[in-house]
Amino acid sequence: PETGVIAVPVRVYVPQQVIPVYFTLRAQLTSGEVSLDKADGLEFGSCLVTESVAQKLTLTNLSALPQKFGFVELAPELEVQPSDGFGVLLPHQSKVVDVMFKPRSSIAYHLNLTMKTTMGGVYRIPIVGQGLEPPLIMSESVMDLVPAAVGDRVTASILLTNPSKSTTQSFEWAVPYPKLSQLSVAPRVATLKPGASTRVEFEFLPQADPNMAGGDEESVGGAAEASAAEAEAEAAAKAAAAEAEATPAATPAKEKKTGFSPGDAVEIKEGGKVYRPAVCVKFDEGIGAVDVKYEDGETEFGIPLNLVRAAGSGGSSPAPPAAMQSPKPPAISNSAPAPVRRSVEKSSGDKPIAKQIYSLVKQFSQAEQEAALAMLMAMDSIRGSRAQ
Repeated sequence: PETGVIAVPVRVYVPQQVIPVYFTLRAQLTSGEVSLDKADGLEFGSCLVTESVAQKLTLTNLSALPQKFGFVELAPELEVQPSDGFGVLLPHQSKVVDVMFKPRSSIAYHLNLTMKTTMGGVYRIPIVGQGLEPPLIMSESVMDLVPAAVGDRVTASILLTNPSKSTTQSFEWAVPYPKLSQLSVAPRVATLKPGASTRVEFEFLPQADPNMAGGDEESVGGAAEASAAEAEAEAAAKAAAAEAEATPAATPAKEKKTGFSPGDAVEIKEGGKVYRPAVCVKFDEGIGAVDVKYEDGETEFGIPLNLVRAAGSGGSSPAPPAAMQSPKPPAISNSAPAPVRRSVEKSSGDKPIAKQIYSLVKQFSQAEQEAALAMLMAMDSIRGSRAQ
């Protein structure tokens, strides 16, 4: 009995068999009880007739066998969840259910909660509660509004009633986050006499910008300031445009010419202040030099731009392109005369020497050409000073 195990030895005699058959019949005894942690009863206290309160109840299976349970014959004011109060308890398993009290009248309630199991157990739990009349009764506690596009207006209404026969009730609606929910209520504040009813309307007006919804004064003020700033900026832009049209456009400065074109009349420096007229045949921007043809038919190639000027300009030659501009070569002395170019005689060979030099120079890089040009200018300056 202490272990719950029964063992009964059995001996069986078989006809025409000398030795009997021996075996032991064993059985494990178990309880079929279910333990309730609040078997003494549940007290729910006071609850409004439009609301409900709940308490938890723990069920424990004390048996070594599984058993089903169910809460049956429930009063309309009681409800058990989950699964409407039905379930299965495995051996020694515990489950928690919610028992809800929903009073339907403003009276005191004394009820019984009945639970039955498949092992024949019946359990009754006393229920005590008090129903209260609410200050106001709403015809609906949940409203589902139809979908609305931006700029549409959706309305819904409920009926609010004062059930009291002697007390006047006042109410005030507080819409949570008006700018985000974009909801408004009318009337927001009112007073109902005993037994009186009023209709309350809810309006949903979705806006593109939630911060501008709900008619909030701060949002409206911000929108007005933004509109004023935009109008002021537009007026300033129009004034600037009118002033620009009234002011005569300044004559654009002539860009400094950075080279010559074939056919341009030029003058080639021969020495000192002597220049020889010629016509530009080709301008090589890569090395900053020109090929020219003189009036007597002589052709010269690769003349540096510092020895060439436009015909009749009487000034310095055009500046070389930005890509060809290089630092000035160091002067031999402050009193060194300007470089003097010697005229190149016609070559008796098939290819002039100047053209050979020109072809050779084009094989060098930009930095190497600039260094060679500086060296040649220095040598020309020295030869010019010796000739004078």
